[in-house]
Amino acid sequence: MPPNIIGYNKNVDAIQPFAESIPGAPTSKLYHGLEISMDNRVVGRIRSWNPNAYSRGGNHVYELNRHSFGRPVDYVPSVAEGFTIAMARTEIWGEELEVAIGQVSSGNIWDDLTSQTRPFTIDERIYRGTTPYRHWKYTGCWFKEKNEEAVDAQGDGIYVVSCTIAYIQRVNVPV
Repeated sequence: MPPNIIGYNKNVDAIQPFAESIPGAPTSKLYHGLEISMDNRVVGRIRSWNPNAYSRGGNHVYELNRHSFGRPVDYVPSVAEGFTIAMARTEIWGEELEVAIGQVSSGNIWDDLTSQTRPFTIDERIYRGTTPYRHWKYTGCWFKEKNEEAVDAQGDGIYVVSCTIAYIQRVNVPV
């Protein structure tokens, strides 16, 4: 791939990154430089990516007294929750999601999610232009749901798989 080119896809010409350092360039954080790999394989055709990493349980504390009856007097934070990623991907002939991430060989697909017999790792990399900006690593990943979206007589004809992935840990890897 030529230097300073990102966004390569085997079926599309490479695109130039935004010239983010010149006057007038967007200052908003953009996801044009997002790259997702699973077990060290870049997975293309991802349509949406939604980690649920910042959830936490907790309990309100109440007390019986004439000043605060019915209102909480404290909040006790509890365990971290979430630990899931919702995603959608356009399927590719012979490269269905389980093939793309290396869980099975081409031509094989899972009968159901009990066919997944080992966890995988996800790397989420964000680039600012061509400069690495952030790298999240998700370990102990298992599919909770993996279903094709509805096929519709008036739809666009594209098979899309929607899934929820559970993970054990998300770590910010230094870039």
